[in-house]
Amino acid sequence: LKKVDDFLVKKGLEKVVTMKAPVKREDLPGVLQSASAVVVPSFSEGFGFAAAEAAACRVPLVISDAGSLPEIVSGRHIFFKSGSRASLLKALHRALRNKWSYKKPIAFTWKKAAESFSQLYRRLIK
Repeated sequence: LKKVDDFLVKKGLEKVVTMKAPVKREDLPGVLQSASAVVVPSFSEGFGFAAAEAAACRVPLVISDAGSLPEIVSGRHIFFKSGSRASLLKALHRALRNKWSYKKPIAFTWKKAAESFSQLYRRLIK
């Protein structure tokens, strides 16, 4: 976190970017909805629960292009190149200027996941 804090100070973003400590699951929707945006700076990502949860709460995302994130992001968002500080900085500045991209909201349910797995298993055993 020290490196991130130093980066924010160096780029003059320390007054507009707040780092949050982990919160209890039941408090998460309220914390997310209190944010102007959520930054997801992943280098790799399996499903992307943090991004999906923020999108479900209709919170804009500044999000890396790592792993599954481009597939699961919805709502207002700005992508940046994973691992690139310059790309992240440009994305943060776009967010400050309210220059969001938009993708129709996606609903992720366990029922939909189970159906997808069932279809996959059927194809694999044929």
